[in-house]
Amino acid sequence: MRSRRRGFTLIELLVVIAIIAILAAILFPVFARARAKARMASCQSNIRQIALAVIMYADDNDETFPIMYPAPYVYAKVWTFYVTPYISTQAASVYDVDNVWKCPSVRAPDYQGNNAYSAYGIVRYAICGNPPYNVDNEMYRPGKFSDFKNPVKQLMLAEGSYARPPTRFDGWYLLSVGNIAGRHFKDTTDPRLSGMSNCAFVDGHVKPYKAVKLNTWPYPDYYVNEPWNLRKRDVPDVYPL
Repeated sequence: MRSRRRGFTLIELLVVIAIIAILAAILFPVFARARAKARMASCQSNIRQIALAVIMYADDNDETFPIMYPAPYVYAKVWTFYVTPYISTQAASVYDVDNVWKCPSVRAPDYQGNNAYSAYGIVRYAICGNPPYNVDNEMYRPGKFSDFKNPVKQLMLAEGSYARPPTRFDGWYLLSVGNIAGRHFKDTTDPRLSGMSNCAFVDGHVKPYKAVKLNTWPYPDYYVNEPWNLRKRDVPDVYPL
């Protein structure tokens, strides 16, 4: 005589559902952190390639870094225009070159790439100068390798953020206090001032820093005397880089 198959009782089903819910609650944050770390690693790879391209450009141009943009300003011909050919020597395809300029954590639908809305910005004044590029004015000409006795501490590139309220966020091609992005580990409407921002230095190394620190500086003339600007005028370097 065949035995009758017994189904699950309501209590058993509730226990199974509770166990699945507990496991999901434990594992989902782990998976989210893993995805965030993967995006950050991809972003670090991008900024490392860009930093190497900037260094290669300077090597070919009398040890001088690229200008921020020509005068008059051209949307598609900022500093990224000058260093893109050097990225092409590292990348496997045109697709790879285009993606180097895109932060994997940027979800803005109108986000661009190799133009004024790059995900990565270059340091104003110390590195790319500021137009007009007056060779007699130390703060306005593009920087040279010889300007920095300690290239390990001179910030060159970082993740840039430029907000167009209420919900649109593009990249931004130059860095000044307040627009360094901390896009990783926190998906909010304003990614700045929280999380980590990948930074590249003149010696070529890449390291994440807390964006809130990079966006904080006590001096009112911070456009010239930025915390990472080792060419700044007579201001003590108190920034903990």
